[in-house]
Amino acid sequence: QLGSEQLRKRNPMLRKYIENNSVLEGEALLALQYLMHRLEHPNKLLHSIFEILYEDDIIGDEAFLSWETNSDPAKQEGKGVALKSCTQFLIFIKEAEADSDNE
Repeated sequence: QLGSEQLRKRNPMLRKYIENNSVLEGEALLALQYLMHRLEHPNKLLHSIFEILYEDDIIGDEAFLSWETNSDPAKQEGKGVALKSCTQFLIFIKEAEADSDNE
């Protein structure tokens, strides 16, 4: 289970290191993908982490969408399960992006 308050306490440090850099955002998402694979994909954990990182403006929607569509063979370990576990979150991101495009 995710200690969301513990993660939120660390968000300022994450923000400092990621600094709205799309490459670093992508690397952070990939690291989380690999971590979930090693932990054997705990139920809804990745989804919960993604929600917090998005809500707290640590990682932007473009990075999530880029992560979703990345087909680099070297970056696929555990990705299928990770994508499945985050389907609802990714749909939310796409709908939010479509809504902002329509404004």
